[in-house]
Amino acid sequence: MLDALAANDVERLEALALSEMEFRTVVWPELPSSRPERGLPFDYAWGDLHQKSNNALRRLIAGEAGQRYDLLAVEFDGESTAYDTYTVHRESRLAVRGDDGAELQLRLFGSVLERNGEFKLFSYVVD
Repeated sequence: MLDALAANDVERLEALALSEMEFRTVVWPELPSSRPERGLPFDYAWGDLHQKSNNALRRLIAGEAGQRYDLLAVEFDGESTAYDTYTVHRESRLAVRGDDGAELQLRLFGSVLERNGEFKLFSYVVD
């Protein structure tokens, strides 16, 4: 992620977040908001998430593109919620070292979905 940000590689950054297909087939069926009695259409939920994430990604790129960081650790300050087939980790924080050697704590994206030992950004909206 940090290499893609430093290179201003928007395609790579977009690929780190959930795709519509991943949201539809993996995430949505297990979310409470997907229950028919809630009346929330998939298209609305995905459209809202995707638009907000893309807007947050554009702000991230505008503020951080070209910056070089070395990753020291990924930590989650918020609660994690376990669903049947995945876990959502909230309040992501990266411990990094900048080019000048200073250690920083950065919040560059929001929640992270963990499934079968793999990780995807839920969105770029910093929660």
